[in-house]
Amino acid sequence: MVSALTPSSVMLIASDSKNKLAYMQKRLEGTGVSVLTLKDLDLPQADETGSTTAENATLKSCEAAAQVDLDTVVRKVGHPVDKVVVMSEDTGLEIPSLNNWPGPYFADLTQLPGGDRDEDRGIDMVLQRLRGKKGDERKAVFTSTLAVTEVTADGVQGGPTLYTAATEGHITENRCGRDGFGFDPIFSVQDDRGRAVTFAQMSKIKRTEYNPRPKAMDQMLAVLYPKSAAAPAQPGADLDRRPHPGDAR
Repeated sequence: MVSALTPSSVMLIASDSKNKLAYMQKRLEGTGVSVLTLKDLDLPQADETGSTTAENATLKSCEAAAQVDLDTVVRKVGHPVDKVVVMSEDTGLEIPSLNNWPGPYFADLTQLPGGDRDEDRGIDMVLQRLRGKKGDERKAVFTSTLAVTEVTADGVQGGPTLYTAATEGHITENRCGRDGFGFDPIFSVQDDRGRAVTFAQMSKIKRTEYNPRPKAMDQMLAVLYPKSAAAPAQPGADLDRRPHPGDAR
């Protein structure tokens, strides 16, 4: 179990994502906790070889934690450090009727030869696999899992603690809406009026309300810094769910 953060703690995001860095810095503003990414410490990100969001988040958190050098962290932040909390995150689209495929690998479905991505390609593959399926067979779950591992002067303190949130919905038969990215045009939920709407039909502010990642963040911060000034996730917060081409995860 990871102990509570203090003003002398450092949170290391096991990613090079600038969006995740800015988001967590905002969430921990006023707490004194420093936030770093792997790039700040010249550390590599683990390969995502798991089959679930929990497995991938665990892999990334544990590998980064094993490579943390506390003296290097102290030099980087310029003050004594009591612990480094290594946080990693992974998201996925799970479709129960397809044995939870594609799971954390929707982005891989968009991969084109040469390294480019085509999100329409991923959407087409999902719709093709669900062709002819109706009702509950089109149920889907958008999941986010955080894995948090603690490192002190005595080394890594046990395995990671996991925080998971999920949004239940359905896969539509056709694309609906023009906003968002990834699987947004085909992932549908019921809005406040009971209407079925896709993420791509929502405003950025409304999507944040249904996004499981901020909910998982809230769970984590409620445990790690319950007395902090860290506010609940702000509507429309710029926290990407899936990387755009060339973005670090």
